[in-house]
Amino acid sequence: RRHLFSNITISVGRGIGRFGDLFHSPHATITPFVKSLSLIAEGAQCSTNGEQSEFLIQLLSKLRVVPFRTFSLKFKEQGGYVLRKDPLSAQARGFVSSYRTVVNLRLHCEFSTITDLVELICSLPLLEVADLSVQIHESHGDPQHRPPSTLRKVILWKRFQPILDWISDITPDHSISDIVLNYDPHSQDPKRISQFLPSQGNKLTNLTLTSSWKSKPYARASSINISSNGGLSRLELHYLSPDDVEGILNSVSTSSPVEIAITFGSFLGFMIGDLINKLDSIFSEPRHDRLKSLAFETRDISGTDPDPDNFQFPITLTTYNQWPSKIAPYSNHSEFPAEIVDLFLDDCQQDAATLISSSLVRRFGDLFHSPHATITPLVKSLSLIAAGAQCSTDGEQRSLIQLLSKLRVVPFRTFSLKFEGRDGYVLRKNPLSAQARGFMSSYRTVVNLCLHCEFRTITDLVELICSLPLLEVGDLSVQIHESYGDPQHRPPSTLRKVILWRRFQPILDWISDITPDHSISDIILNYDPDFQNSGRISQFLASQGNKLTHLTLELSREFKRYYFPASFINISSNGGLGRLELHNLSPDDVESILNSVSTSSPVEIAITFGLFPDYIIRDLTNKFDSIFSEPRYDHLRSLAVSFSGRDLDPENTFPHCWSRGILTGFTAPPEIRD
Repeated sequence: RRHLFSNITISVGRGIGRFGDLFHSPHATITPFVKSLSLIAEGAQCSTNGEQSEFLIQLLSKLRVVPFRTFSLKFKEQGGYVLRKDPLSAQARGFVSSYRTVVNLRLHCEFSTITDLVELICSLPLLEVADLSVQIHESHGDPQHRPPSTLRKVILWKRFQPILDWISDITPDHSISDIVLNYDPHSQDPKRISQFLPSQGNKLTNLTLTSSWKSKPYARASSINISSNGGLSRLELHYLSPDDVEGILNSVSTSSPVEIAITFGSFLGFMIGDLINKLDSIFSEPRHDRLKSLAFETRDISGTDPDPDNFQFPITLTTYNQWPSKIAPYSNHSEFPAEIVDLFLDDCQQDAATLISSSLVRRFGDLFHSPHATITPLVKSLSLIAAGAQCSTDGEQRSLIQLLSKLRVVPFRTFSLKFEGRDGYVLRKNPLSAQARGFMSSYRTVVNLCLHCEFRTITDLVELICSLPLLEVGDLSVQIHESYGDPQHRPPSTLRKVILWRRFQPILDWISDITPDHSISDIILNYDPDFQNSGRISQFLASQGNKLTHLTLELSREFKRYYFPASFINISSNGGLGRLELHNLSPDDVESILNSVSTSSPVEIAITFGLFPDYIIRDLTNKFDSIFSEPRYDHLRSLAVSFSGRDLDPENTFPHCWSRGILTGFTAPPEIRD
């Protein structure tokens, strides 16, 4: 029970009334074990003043008996977590104020006045960390309430001026020593921050500044001064422009922080060299003699990390590959939906020993066979993530096999299996066993299949794909262990789209061998840019001829051709293309692909580039506007282009395409899911 229910996420809606009752049930022995609870209110539920308030208010009232240490309330819209029009009502604030055990508080919502927010914060006697993304509706209010003496850290996300004013007004009568500010460098935020920091003086021991414009490292300078904060022991600067970082470091007066962590956005190679030289010079100055630890990362589009040998001062250089844990976003996936938690309790209420001793995986599979499992026919999508030893389906860890066997009764249309390593989804050493493949072959309702795992032979993979009669989309990131095998199986006639992630040569060979006896017309290839891969892709595309109607090519990482040999791909044989997408390829590769079009161009083209200086963008847009003016592109009806971190004027950037009326937008680059 400690493991199952220590962290719970609830999406507020009509279905959550029974969930609140669980904590008051005589069978609710899990109540004392709940340590973290997150509420996500969607759409009309975000209103605590209107007619749709009852669900959220009722749930807040019923949570008073739960001794959680972490509480989170977010208002969510379809596009993500956003601030809504309705402030948190007095009744809602009253219930939240009664959560006396809360140590970590996260509020992403709105308040009528700053006083309403401050009174809620000050009502929690054990509060240590407050994560606040709020908007204050009315400007009046000058609260003088002191926060609990336990409050040591605040994390603020834009629109934070009223909160900064409150902290300034009560200084030095507070214990806040660690502040994280996520701000907009294009606004008045830098000026406001510079006015706030002197008021804190030496009270501040940890300061994190992160730009909400991570994709725009060339933003205009908006320097922030930390000269008054001589007590800093740790300073973190994330996604600020180089000029801003330099300005902040140069504002250090006589004593630098002991630890500094810096993250930059994506830069061209020569810019990284200049940046490292400049930082090396700054950190060599006497005022940085106290510096003992430097963590430095730049998202270089060549994928390289900075070389410690480039730094001449005698300190430890460490690199890290993700946001620091102290400002990492909350996980956006819940333990289980409320309905499944409810069923779990109903099924086990007369079997306490089983509830305590059973593993989560085994009991989860049993839920679908329970007489109470009325949700089974409603499950449309199921994703399994196997971690550590569970990635072995041949060894002693049998939990994955047991779960796969029990899922045969679930009529999901989407099924995903991924093997997870410490740093994300990775390929493991153990191929999927025959028993595991056998169970998955029985999932006859699957339309969308995602496999990020390994197979012993290409035949094993092909037989699994061909056993699913309704399959339409196959998303495959696999590695084939043994090179032998020449499967001639035909996929189901419904299979129209495949998404392949590197190491895809055996799959391309299979599709080529069975051409034209397949229905695959939409292919996405995520590949490493080298001559060998490009040659294989060109050979494969030629074998598909006019069968291919949609083609997407994207690099497995952001990459720049100026520092690597060109790896051209030829699409001259694919005259049937209706849509072509090219993402994060080098300009030379894009130009060669577009020039390989023979007599009839695709009707729709979408292109995204990485980060470039303005002068390179001008050269590229002029070149591509000229290419699209050629007669072979007379069929082109829709063109979408994007340069990361740049808002372009389409009329001036692509004048010929603009005059033809074919520019449909400057699309955002897709997330490359390596």
